Amino acid sequence: MLKNRKIKIGQLLPFGFTENENGYVYSTALVDGQFEMIVAVTREGQVTAEVFDLSSKERYVLHRISNASGSFVGRLREEYERMLDSIANNCCEADIFKSDGAKQVICYVREKYHDELQYLWKQFPENAVYRRQDNSKWYAALLILTKEKIGIV
Repeated sequence: MLKNRKIKIGQLLPFGFTENENGYVYSTALVDGQFEMIVAVTREGQVTAEVFDLSSKERYVLHRISNASGSFVGRLREEYERMLDSIANNCCEADIFKSDGAKQVICYVREKYHDELQYLWKQFPENAVYRRQDNSKWYAALLILTKEKIGIV
């Protein structure tokens, strides 16, 4: 869920993270308080998330195993993913375009026009556009394409 996302450090404290010597930590209860989810973010923006069974004090991992099934594991997985999604939506920004050229375009547009990339398509979550503020028409698009799509093999 945090793939191609970059943590906005300034958004962590307002979300509910606390600061410590290593970075930032967020803790929340899952499954009616039976589990605790702890999300840690280093000062460099590296994220880890763990779940602990509060009755045994052991780390819980079944929610990460895709073929683990059952209503209990499913509920825990759903709450875990919902929390990660909330953190991603509130504390992250997209970080898909990694080339120097793409970064230069993004910085230029942000500084000159104060526009941000808009990700419009669920089917193509890595493609984005810039739109004019006055009429919402696109004026630029940044796309991730394979070499085969543009005839370079």
